[in-house]
Amino acid sequence: MKIIHGVIRGFAMQITSWMSKIKFIIFLLILLSESVVAESKYVINTNDKSINVFNSSGLVSKIPLPLTSDSVDSNFIVLIKELNKINDEYYFSLFQREFSNKYNPEGFCGSGFELWLYISKVQGHNVSIVGKVLAGSCKGSFSMASLESGEVSSETDYSSFKWNKEGFSIEWFSKFDGNGKGITKTVYSIKSDGLHPQ
Repeated sequence: MKIIHGVIRGFAMQITSWMSKIKFIIFLLILLSESVVAESKYVINTNDKSINVFNSSGLVSKIPLPLTSDSVDSNFIVLIKELNKINDEYYFSLFQREFSNKYNPEGFCGSGFELWLYISKVQGHNVSIVGKVLAGSCKGSFSMASLESGEVSSETDYSSFKWNKEGFSIEWFSKFDGNGKGITKTVYSIKSDGLHPQ
């Protein structure tokens, strides 16, 4: 009889353990579902003339390209299609190459370019630029680390830019502060009044 009770008790404990695991799995699935819904509220794509922002009802906004007249051309505009949600607001990022010395092509960095990162916010049917960061520079002789890795695809590798819960970060190649100290990474937070390096 003791053996039977022991078997029953062990079986009951296994059932309890399985139930706990099932509840945990269901909890993870709910979190994943909410995350997917949050990220899929907007979808963005780009062509030679514009950035197009969509929601489940259709086109939300169309932003003409290039963003500035200093852009090299539309072929040097890179849209990061992954949106970031911060405090219930959605943001997307875009890299645009702009001439380093547009009005003096024979001068210093005449054939070079400055790589600007633009951070934009989607709010309802409005899209606004929150701020921009110089992410690479012929004049300043620095770049993003992934663009200088030496790999075959490095010229189109923007993976040194990464979103986080408060904003984003950039890993650098050959970047220095005002005192000549090397900077390997900068973390930026996104606030209502713009971008703030930490």
